[in-house]
Amino acid sequence: MPQVTQNFPAKPYVVTRAAANFPQTTQTAWFTVATGKVAVKIYGELATEHGAVANTFQWISNPTTGADVNLCAASADQTSAAAGTMYSLTGVMADALYVTTSGAFEDQSNWYIVAPGTIDLKTTGSTTGTMKVSIQWMPIDSGATVVTA
Repeated sequence: MPQVTQNFPAKPYVVTRAAANFPQTTQTAWFTVATGKVAVKIYGELATEHGAVANTFQWISNPTTGADVNLCAASADQTSAAAGTMYSLTGVMADALYVTTSGAFEDQSNWYIVAPGTIDLKTTGSTTGTMKVSIQWMPIDSGATVVTA
């Protein structure tokens, strides 16, 4: 039986998108996955207070080839959420985006394998506020990368 060697980094790489305005009632690329598949975990934090307008957040994998895949269900309504509110995927794609204001949360239980394309943030409202987002990632395919879009 041939030996399979995968050169995972000793620890995951991290790419952070500086605080940016939310998309306005649309789906917008926030990260680009290039050259091959990667394993990802996604974490976000409100840098400024969310406006007083109904809105939800949802992460979507938008592959170069194939159909979009929801990485989570939409969050609960974030109307007037305070700066410092944190967001995480749970590790189960059917679960809503996890939201907490407590200052801590459990790590995402499972890595998500994402094909080349973009990782998009989708919103349901048009409001003010900014979010900083970090992705931990590891290449599955040789040469794969993740960068901010």
